[in-house]
Amino acid sequence: MIYPRKLCLWPHQVDAVATVARYLSGRIDAIHPDLRAALVNIPTGGGKTAVIGTVAHWYKGLGSVLVLAPRLAIRRQLALELAALRGFFADRGFAGATMPKRVHALESSSDVPARISEPTIFVSTIQLIEELAVDGAPTDPSKRLARHCQAVFVDEGHYEPAPAWGAAIRGLKRPIILVTATPYRNDLKTFDIDPASIHLTRYEELVEERFLRPVDVIQERPSRMTSPEKFAESVLDCFVEKYGAPPSASRKLIIRCAAVEPIKQLGEAVRKHRHGSGGVVCIHEELGSEEARPWERRHPGDPEALGAPAIWIHQNKLLEGVDGPSFRALAVYGVLGSARALVQQIGRIVRNPRRESEDALMIDHYEGELEQMWKRYKEFDAQLTRETLFSGFTEIHRRIEAQQPG
Repeated sequence: MIYPRKLCLWPHQVDAVATVARYLSGRIDAIHPDLRAALVNIPTGGGKTAVIGTVAHWYKGLGSVLVLAPRLAIRRQLALELAALRGFFADRGFAGATMPKRVHALESSSDVPARISEPTIFVSTIQLIEELAVDGAPTDPSKRLARHCQAVFVDEGHYEPAPAWGAAIRGLKRPIILVTATPYRNDLKTFDIDPASIHLTRYEELVEERFLRPVDVIQERPSRMTSPEKFAESVLDCFVEKYGAPPSASRKLIIRCAAVEPIKQLGEAVRKHRHGSGGVVCIHEELGSEEARPWERRHPGDPEALGAPAIWIHQNKLLEGVDGPSFRALAVYGVLGSARALVQQIGRIVRNPRRESEDALMIDHYEGELEQMWKRYKEFDAQLTRETLFSGFTEIHRRIEAQQPG
């Protein structure tokens, strides 16, 4: 497959692109194609969007494609990055007008065109595809979309594919490339995977090459969580101890909270702190309506924008769909959550596109529970192979448990 050299894909991305290219060969024009899916597993921060975009834009003979995301925030980010308005392609000097295909975001059934005049990358949520296929009639929007598109990419992220997802996507009857960051699932029965069309990259492999940052963990006493002020002092002291300076535009801190009130309280504490001069933004669905509190917002902005604040406090808004290599450290206030959510959140701080030597930081106020969750993920990731992908998380977890000292 030929694509611009200035993309400067990393070795694992080159291999993933080649895997998908081999998968598509003979399928996109076949009368009765083999509709088993391809699987690309790359940890968060390892450049999944670059793989999707390289194939979608430059695979010879591939016309329009459909790219699906599990959530609206991810769909928005994908549309911007695939159109070279931010992210990977924009960073390499591409602009929307110079990309081989235009990008069209689908928000409702009315956005599905009756016909198309040029190859297009359609970007949608999986939920919309489910809604479009309500009656299966030849005129329904999902059938029109299937006629337009020759392949389907599913950027699954960290989400376990629900049976309804699989039914809606398989119903398009097009080759499927499933792109995942964390295959935490009991099986892959939702999609029939072609064993010859699997690419697998592990977190530690990318850490060894400095494509991702290793995570240093600092243990703090749980007693330092008893008030927003104590927690802010603890976290910011740890940050300065690690990096020699407070959070800044080039080295940002994320704090995840349990609810909106702790977000507001912690925002106030950070704003008053001597190390909070880099600015703070508090993000929650219920915030952003008070003009007198401009640091509170309903939706996150671009963390890499000029003047972006140094400290980002949220509940769920930064788990997905917001990426920036300047995020460097993580603390958690009042909410443990699932291992999947923690891996998602750590995924925000390990990105390292410039392959710098500096580590990421996680501050653990839970007597080592966060560190153990992260350790279990890395053990799980280290045991992933083509074979164990089909064994699933339950079997791998059993093996890990068996290796622990009694």
